[in-house]
Amino acid sequence: MKSLGTINAVKSFEFNNDKIYCFSDNVINVFNTNLNIIREITTTFGYEIKFGKVILFQHNDGDNFYLLDCNEDSIIFESNENYHLIRNMVVNDKIYILNKSKTIDEFNQGFELQNKLSIGRFPKLIMDGRFIKSRDNGGFSCFDIYSQSKLWQLNFSNLLQGQEILQTGNILVSYNKIYFHLYERNEVNNATFCVDVETGVVLNRYNNFGIYLQQQDDCIFTAYNYEYKILYTRTQEVKSVNMEHEFKQYNLHINLSRWVVQNNLLYFVDGIIMPTNRFGIINMETGKLVDLQEVNINDGINNNIREIQVHHNKIFVHCSDNTLHIFERS
Repeated sequence: MKSLGTINAVKSFEFNNDKIYCFSDNVINVFNTNLNIIREITTTFGYEIKFGKVILFQHNDGDNFYLLDCNEDSIIFESNENYHLIRNMVVNDKIYILNKSKTIDEFNQGFELQNKLSIGRFPKLIMDGRFIKSRDNGGFSCFDIYSQSKLWQLNFSNLLQGQEILQTGNILVSYNKIYFHLYERNEVNNATFCVDVETGVVLNRYNNFGIYLQQQDDCIFTAYNYEYKILYTRTQEVKSVNMEHEFKQYNLHINLSRWVVQNNLLYFVDGIIMPTNRFGIINMETGKLVDLQEVNINDGINNNIREIQVHHNKIFVHCSDNTLHIFERS
């Protein structure tokens, strides 16, 4: 593996087409894929989320929102409505933002206000025409986003058949279905459920599968510790690969949430719960570890990898000392 270099003082980063946006306290540095800086934008805002060709920023004190046109790299919208970002806030061509009066404002991609939605407390998830709330982690309730009428609800204890059932990891939305993981506290009882968004009908249960989920094409992936699993949604087959024998040679583990799949390669950060300064690559066709790298990190406290992403065959490793390391596979 070849190191292409590092970018310092990076608090977070985003991709948009062939540009890399690196955010620090008072500046956004825009790089091309050759890691040459092509633009510097002075700012005072610090929270960002990507959707389409526009990046949305929130001021550090939560007062202002901004839109940046990624083609022109210029601010095209500003609001002082004291908005707060919400999960899955961009759905198809709509943008949802929670404002200070606790209503959800619905905008189009041109950031023109379409609706003010009084949907009560913070939603767990927004989908096209629907939103889901968590019932004190005892279940999900799904509502129509415009009429607020309840469409269906699920009870976690009834689904998993146990006590103290918790939902963990992410919720994956796929082809009008949602996938989510449940586990019974202090027990081995756990499963991922597939639920029809329209009706709330449970379509499938996958025992001992999940926590964090990622989809590519017709496959859903999950990975943790020594193991990765693949759910083939067309056939409902689950393939499980255990790497314990090979991993123990290197005292290596797949981190709970810091991993990504691309082109049959699993890129992962080491460390069961707390990440370390190492990352590896597994060829998922052969089930073999094909690379293991150690990153020099010096923040004086954690010295760990915060995030790993893959873009245009380059590997981006963001570390706790706010350094972004960029690698290219041989």
